[in-house]
Amino acid sequence: MLHQFYEQMGVWSCLPALLAVWSLVSCQPTGVSRQQLQPAVSSHDGVALARLRRSRTPRSGGGTGRYLKAGSAVPPPFQRVSQMDSVVIECEFRGAPPPVIDWLRDGRVIHPASLTESLEERTNSLTSLSAEPTQAIAGTRARLYLDCVTPRDQGVYTCRGQTPTETKSVSTRLFVDEPLSVESAALCERVKDMDVSPARIIQWRRQILAQIGDPVRLICETTGYPAPLISWHKNEEPIATGDPRVTVLPNGELVIESLQWSDMGLYTCQAANEFATDKVTTFLYPFLPEN
Repeated sequence: MLHQFYEQMGVWSCLPALLAVWSLVSCQPTGVSRQQLQPAVSSHDGVALARLRRSRTPRSGGGTGRYLKAGSAVPPPFQRVSQMDSVVIECEFRGAPPPVIDWLRDGRVIHPASLTESLEERTNSLTSLSAEPTQAIAGTRARLYLDCVTPRDQGVYTCRGQTPTETKSVSTRLFVDEPLSVESAALCERVKDMDVSPARIIQWRRQILAQIGDPVRLICETTGYPAPLISWHKNEEPIATGDPRVTVLPNGELVIESLQWSDMGLYTCQAANEFATDKVTTFLYPFLPEN
């Protein structure tokens, strides 16, 4: 199946490098063969590269396999932090259709802002699972921010990935050292009561492989107060506003209708408010439908 092919060929780790390779050659999807990737490491700078080889046997990329698995970012089973530290818990799930992620604390669903939700405005909702194209494959990554932690932040935090047919999760138990003083604990509580918070991107897709002709959605879920301003770039250039197929929704998602080969590229979502700017990238690769 398609996802097994991409896993075997190492595409998940090498997709960003493909952009640089394919930008140097003139290619179209019709007749494109099965790609074979071989990681190479430069002896001069130690940077991983990918070399693309094309065989003579045409192959389309479609497939109907459904799956869900943990990705490269998995939180450790245990974390011990100090009073007043800031903690970021990060996880990733890969799947077909593209998964979405939510967070639980001690078995209960929490908002991305967690115990400090009064500080941060959740400006995007989780993507609707039923709206995802069934042929698409994606790696979804999420971050949970805990600012100025106190012992009451201790607990088991679970990252849960979901598709319409599967649910999987990974968990980490957070321990917080006792406060150095009553004053330090009180300081943390005052910080959490402030009516400001930096712009942060808390869920996005690092890679998407989608079928030509299908719609595709690039999510960029954010928190922050004031609410962050979201902008999109493709290959470091602002997204063209004249293309009727491309729309940026009020919640920050980038929607491309009727995906084309020319849509392949590296997309950057930027979220900014007066306190911070955050950026993430998504590599989009269109593939041919099966005959």
